Amino acid sequence: MTESLDKLRAAAQRAKKQGMASSMFVPQETLGNLGSIAREYGLAASHFGGYADAERQVCCFYESGEEPCYPIACIALHARTPLEHRQILGSVLSLGLVRDVLGDILIEENNAYLFCMENMAAHIAASLLHVGKNPIECRILDALPELSAPEGSLQRITLASPRLDAILAGALHLSRGDAALLLSQRRVSVNHSLTEKADKKISEGDTLSIRGWGRLRIQEIGAPTKKGRIPIIAERFIKSKNTR
Repeated sequence: MTESLDKLRAAAQRAKKQGMASSMFVPQETLGNLGSIAREYGLAASHFGGYADAERQVCCFYESGEEPCYPIACIALHARTPLEHRQILGSVLSLGLVRDVLGDILIEENNAYLFCMENMAAHIAASLLHVGKNPIECRILDALPELSAPEGSLQRITLASPRLDAILAGALHLSRGDAALLLSQRRVSVNHSLTEKADKKISEGDTLSIRGWGRLRIQEIGAPTKKGRIPIIAERFIKSKNTR
């Protein structure tokens, strides 16, 4: 987390001198600090990962009134057998690259989209000949693909309180102890900001990101029932095709 924030500040410093600069890919939990860093340097800032709701995103700092630029490319992969995220990531990193140059990897059986920094795309496409033991075909797309945001499933839960730990336990079907463990391991973000506060009050519209579990978007928090229980509707997005 600290390393990612340092890289955002470095990008903001470059933008202050050049008028615009971008970071490499950062995890979503870093994005909660984007606005404060931009204000610190008197800049505007925005972020994008190549498609809607990407988990890893590039941040751009720029002078107010300018249009942000995101140096992101997408490589289409094809293999003869089904692909796995772990194998693709390992094969790409074995080319001598750091994780920051890679964004999300979306997989659909034998095909995948790999998002990466634009200046690394040619090297990856030319060098990535195998994923595991499987031969792979790579093609840099002329434009970023128009991918729809993932659809979530609705979770209806009834809780004594809209506390963060209670919502995590109810929506993820965990014990309160397991929910507390996720928090203590710094795996939970609320609206892109990391938190360890189990008693943090959650409101309608909040987005909870749980590393390794996906995301929850709180759609509705109803009025307490006669027994004092609070009905909550959360939309759950499970990490499957797009991962870190």
